[in-house]
Amino acid sequence: MMNDIHTTLPGQVLGAVEQYRVLFSRRFNAPFSIWMQTDDGFHLVGPSHDATDANVERHLARWHAGFTAPIAEQYFEPTVVSHPVETLEDCDAVSELVIQVVPQHASMCLLVAGLTQQSRSELVSQLAASTMQQADSQAELQDARGCLAEYADQVTNDFEELAWLRGLAEHIEVCDVKSDFVSVSNSVLPTLRELINAESLALIRRTAHGHSPQDYECAFTVGSSPIDMATWVELIETCEVKPGRPVVRNASRFHELTAETFGLRNFIIVRICRSGVDFGWLVAANRAVLGSDADGLRVNASCLSGWEFGTFEVGAVNAAAIMLGTHARNSQLFREREELLLGVVRALINAVDAKDAYTCGHSDRVASIAQRIARKMNLGATECERIYMAGLLHDIGKIGIPDDVLCKTGKLTEEEYGVIKQHPEIGYSILKHVKQLEYVLPGVLHHHEAYDGTGYPHGLAGEEIPVYGRVLAVADSYDAMTSTRSYRKAMDTEKAKQILRDGSGAQWDPEAVKGFFAALPEIEEICQENHAGGWVQDSAELYEKRVSEPWDALSAALTALENVYD
Repeated sequence: MMNDIHTTLPGQVLGAVEQYRVLFSRRFNAPFSIWMQTDDGFHLVGPSHDATDANVERHLARWHAGFTAPIAEQYFEPTVVSHPVETLEDCDAVSELVIQVVPQHASMCLLVAGLTQQSRSELVSQLAASTMQQADSQAELQDARGCLAEYADQVTNDFEELAWLRGLAEHIEVCDVKSDFVSVSNSVLPTLRELINAESLALIRRTAHGHSPQDYECAFTVGSSPIDMATWVELIETCEVKPGRPVVRNASRFHELTAETFGLRNFIIVRICRSGVDFGWLVAANRAVLGSDADGLRVNASCLSGWEFGTFEVGAVNAAAIMLGTHARNSQLFREREELLLGVVRALINAVDAKDAYTCGHSDRVASIAQRIARKMNLGATECERIYMAGLLHDIGKIGIPDDVLCKTGKLTEEEYGVIKQHPEIGYSILKHVKQLEYVLPGVLHHHEAYDGTGYPHGLAGEEIPVYGRVLAVADSYDAMTSTRSYRKAMDTEKAKQILRDGSGAQWDPEAVKGFFAALPEIEEICQENHAGGWVQDSAELYEKRVSEPWDALSAALTALENVYD
């Protein structure tokens, strides 16, 4: 029954079985064909490949004669069988029927069958050779699968490393230099610990110029450290970690140290150093292995055999150390620049104070009072800091006012008052070329403007006056009223407060006055501390020296600058 039922089978199934047919034809050097068993016998699948197909069909029927059920019920997986062939007139040389049974489902299977002239002993030899070849192929396949798993894990590691490094680069770009070392570590080290599969990661810093555990501190840690600080100090001191030379030790390489008895299997130590300045050490302990109960770790396939720290982990830790060192150095330079700027500002203030002993400490008090007012007005932290700096510099223009006018003990003439009124514009002219201080210019120029437009130098009114100017006007007026000057004594504080209340909305911004009274307890404490300090005495000495020697403003500023750095 050699009917062609090629079209009744799915192409994918027929293609797979066709590969068996071709392989068997090559292996036994004989034609093989594909058959399907149905209720009325065996049917050829596809076209006939040889004239012996009829003999193959007869021998398949004889082979199956002993079956009491369909072939599909006897075989559940692909199986090769052979059946001796009785001598037939039309097939004298044929000695064996070889059948590959390919089950499809419970009620149907396909057979790849052919007649071979090889004896059974030759078939057994071929089976043994095929078995050995299959064993070798299985071993190679197993190795290939292992390599594939390792490659897949390595690719995963590489992608995760790239993602982490990209995140690190973005963090460097947006990181505020004002952020402290610990807060930056908190954003970097937890993800680093997951990346390198470390049980713990810590940032260790030296707090004193000694070598005992008391001279070190653990500034930040993630995970549970297997050893105490004393042991970490011992390792740091023993390994002599150099900048740019990470130290990695696995169990077989640091047996001479006692740390292993404390549960330390392996570790990485990287020195955090930038521009010759040391900021501490980054230490990683114990790479996790499969079965680790450490929380938050990504234990991957590479941990099966690679439980030690390698170049990948060392490189990631070193990258984090470079980032932390760079941030720490930038923050240090930023602080130094701010300190230098503040030192120069104070030198300029002292130069003004040197011209008039009675105003000594005035700028400091105005700056502190204005800052407290700004906070009560709910201005941002940055604005409050900038108002403080503007307060320090608000009277810098007085450095350009002649001494006989600035320090006059009697009432000023109209002409002399006109000279005094020039100090906001003089201060503006002095500072406008300093780009880093340009934000103080509105306060310096407009702190004598009145809310009703009667002030100077430009007669601005209401919200035309910059907020720095409105806040400083209240702070400056209160301190001026409650301080002793060369031409009058200090006013009673209660009277000064009443003047502010009465002038709210006319002389001063109502919101600034409201902020003043909200911060009054802090302001009174500021005034009390400054007036009780040594400001007046120090300025009086400078003033006496200025009178006895031909000092000019520049000499006073330079002397004050020297005092700042003494």
